[in-house]
Amino acid sequence: MIHRTLPFKNIHHSWTRFMLSEAAKSPDELPEHWRVIVKDLGDSFLISLVQLKENKWEPVPGRSTSFSSVLMSKWQGLMGLKAPCLDAYVISHTAAAPGWGPFLYDIALELAGEDGLMPDRQTVSEEALRVWKYYQDNRPDITWKQLDDLFNSLTPEEKDNCLQDSAEDWSSDDWPRSPLSKVYYKQNTDIINKLVLSKKIILVSDETIQEDFQQDVKRGHSRHKKRLIGLGGNKNVPPYTKRPGFKRSKSAPPGFGGS
Repeated sequence: MIHRTLPFKNIHHSWTRFMLSEAAKSPDELPEHWRVIVKDLGDSFLISLVQLKENKWEPVPGRSTSFSSVLMSKWQGLMGLKAPCLDAYVISHTAAAPGWGPFLYDIALELAGEDGLMPDRQTVSEEALRVWKYYQDNRPDITWKQLDDLFNSLTPEEKDNCLQDSAEDWSSDDWPRSPLSKVYYKQNTDIINKLVLSKKIILVSDETIQEDFQQDVKRGHSRHKKRLIGLGGNKNVPPYTKRPGFKRSKSAPPGFGGS
């Protein structure tokens, strides 16, 4: 395994630039015709940032071929290994327009709730690493729990065992100090609340958002819908005028079948 390291000077310079740009985004900065669409896939959520143009959703500036999106999925284990990972959600896909990555991550954290959210267990980009480090060190509204590796190096319990490839990739034997070795919990739903009040968030369960990947529809999503729908009385806008129910359809929506 190749371990990547970043010179401190470069980290400081890049992180300062990052804080001045990406970390500053908030719901108040969403342009008038932009929306956040949360697609409930069962044990997964697809969070997309789109703009309404000519009565249809289009990618926002900075993403010419696909929507800015984050896919978070309930951890299902890996190849029969005992890796419960505290039963958290995991980020399994990210494709954000410049400046909007942390904004989408915050929404993912709020949707994860008490289950928590963790970085991809195998590969994490330098940009995403900075986001997780900022969560670890600079966000009083975000807490975290340490994950163990598959060999019980930190605790004798099995429930916190997890794959640590991404943490080891960036930090080698010092992986327990890596922000990638943890599960994160947001203590409020401030972002979603603001989006609900401004009517800029939409939950869909039957309509299809065209994306550049497919994801299996999973089970047990009723409580997740209620968590989001119950936050406010926003009205859906065209083309999504039908308010979703709490039950999932018997088959996957078009474009989200198994691969």
